[in-house]
Amino acid sequence: MIPISPDVRQLIGDWAEAVENRSLLHQKFALPKESALGGGKKLDQASRWSVLRIVSRGADLLTKDPSNLKSQADRLTERNPEKADRLLRDASVAAKMATVAKAAHGLSPAANANAARFLDDLRRSFGGRVETFEATQIRAQPAPTPGIPTLPHKHGGQASPQAAFKAGANFKLEVISRFGPLRPELQARVEAALEVWLLLGALGLRANRGGGNVWPADGTAPQTPSELRQRLDRLGCSWPVFIAGREIGDSLDALRQAATDTVDGLPHIFGKARGGREASKVRFKIVRLGGQLRLLITASQRDILDRARAALDSHQSQPDTWQEL
Repeated sequence: MIPISPDVRQLIGDWAEAVENRSLLHQKFALPKESALGGGKKLDQASRWSVLRIVSRGADLLTKDPSNLKSQADRLTERNPEKADRLLRDASVAAKMATVAKAAHGLSPAANANAARFLDDLRRSFGGRVETFEATQIRAQPAPTPGIPTLPHKHGGQASPQAAFKAGANFKLEVISRFGPLRPELQARVEAALEVWLLLGALGLRANRGGGNVWPADGTAPQTPSELRQRLDRLGCSWPVFIAGREIGDSLDALRQAATDTVDGLPHIFGKARGGREASKVRFKIVRLGGQLRLLITASQRDILDRARAALDSHQSQPDTWQEL
C-alpha cells in the first residue's frame, strides 16, 4: 500500500477500509506481494485479495479466506509449524483486507454527470473539432476458476491467475457518438482505428504481453502475414510488425509464455510496474492466421524492436526467428 500520513490514516483507516471509491481503493491502496505486512516474506495471494475487495460479491469470497487459512494452519501445526505460522499470518492479512466501506452508490452517477457537463463544455467551446464516443459494456463467457495466469512463464502462485474471459469467447462492441452523426471522413477514420485495434490491439490486463487478444469474428480476418500487412497499410497503420517463428509453439499457453518472458531493467523498451508504472513500448499479440495461432510483435518505431530483439536473445520468444511482415 502507498504510505499514509497519520492524519489521513485517521480518516481512512490503517488498511484504507474507509475508502468508498473502489477505483481509488484498487489503484492507490492495492496490497503488494512484498511488504513489511508479510513479515519479510511474500504474500502470494496479495493480488487476489486486492481484486476481491473491490468487485461485486468478491467480499463474500474474501471473508471466507481467513477461516479457511486458519483451518489449514491447524492441520499443519505439528507437521509443519513454519507453514502453519505463514498461513496464520495470511489469515490475519485476509481478515483485514475483508473489511471495506460500503460502496458509495452516489459516486458513479455524480461522476457521469460531471463527465457529461465537461463534454458539453468541450462541444460548445470547440464546435465540430471535438468528437467523443461511448462504448457499451462488454460481456463474454468467463474462464473457469481460478482464472487465467497473468504470468504464464512462472509457476504456482507466482503465475498470478486472475478472472478472465474464456478463450475463444465472442462479444459485440458498439461504439456510439455522443453528439449525433459523424462527418463521413471522421467516421471512416474511427472505423479504421477500430479495425487496427482488432488486428494489433487487445483488451484488459497484460494487453501488451499476449493477454486479452481480440480478433475479427465476422469472417473478414486476414489469413496470412502478407494479407495482414496489406490490411494495416490500407488502414493507414505504418507500425513495423514482426511474427515469431513456429518454433516457439502453436498453443495459446506456449505463445503467452513467450510473450511474458521479457527483461526487467529496460523500462524504455518493456515498461515497468514498480516505482511509477510505465507501459511497455513493445507489444506482443497472439493472432490466428490460416487457422494457426501465431505471435506478433510490434512497436511504434523500428529501433525499439531492434533493441527488444537484442535484449530477448535466449528468451522464449526466440527473436532470431522473427520475420517482418
